[in-house]
Amino acid sequence: MSHLKRSGWGIKEVEKEVRDASGRTLTEIDIIAEKNGRTVYVECKRSFDEIDIGQIAKQAGYAKNHGIRTIKIYYAKGPSYPSTYTLQKLREISSKYNVDISLVYLGSNFN
Repeated sequence: MSHLKRSGWGIKEVEKEVRDASGRTLTEIDIIAEKNGRTVYVECKRSFDEIDIGQIAKQAGYAKNHGIRTIKIYYAKGPSYPSTYTLQKLREISSKYNVDISLVYLGSNFN
């Protein structure tokens, strides 16, 4: 969160549970941040290998339904440039839900 705060983002909510119409928990959004009237969802992973494409798809669907246009995925360990497979899957999700998804490698600055 300190990276977001240093960049001028305000933290609106942490660990938001995403539920379906029946109330069943689908996934969780780690951070909801706001800056200049813009809201983004932030998913935080210690390792690139922990990125769950299914989870990101659920978050993107929720984002679309709530007028959110951006999801950022922060990670600290693993490749600074992700695999072609992961990038392709994230592009497919982005296209399907019309939500911008970006990977942010923070290395040792992860917090």
